[in-house]
Amino acid sequence: MRSSIAARITVSALLAAGLAACGGGGGGVVNQSAVVAKMKTEAESKDLPQAALECVADVMIKHYSKDDIQAWLDGRKKSGEIKGTKEVEAAATKELEEKCSGKIAQR
Repeated sequence: MRSSIAARITVSALLAAGLAACGGGGGGVVNQSAVVAKMKTEAESKDLPQAALECVADVMIKHYSKDDIQAWLDGRKKSGEIKGTKEVEAAATKELEEKCSGKIAQR
């Protein structure tokens, strides 16, 4: 169950965590703090512990397109529109399960 929550956050928000210099018009730098800040505004992830948000953000940044993440941060895309190939999705889900599920369980 917790693994499916992590996968849903990553794929949905994704999955999922901030891009501090996101600015409103794009061109910001994708980073953990900006992704985390944005995730805190989303219903499916806003109540997760800080450590879980940071973990999911790191996985998101590692596996997904920076352009897609920036578009989400800027409000030009919804979290569920951040997607990758089957291989990317599988790698992100695996990493979420291995690294983040314990942090999500702490809530």
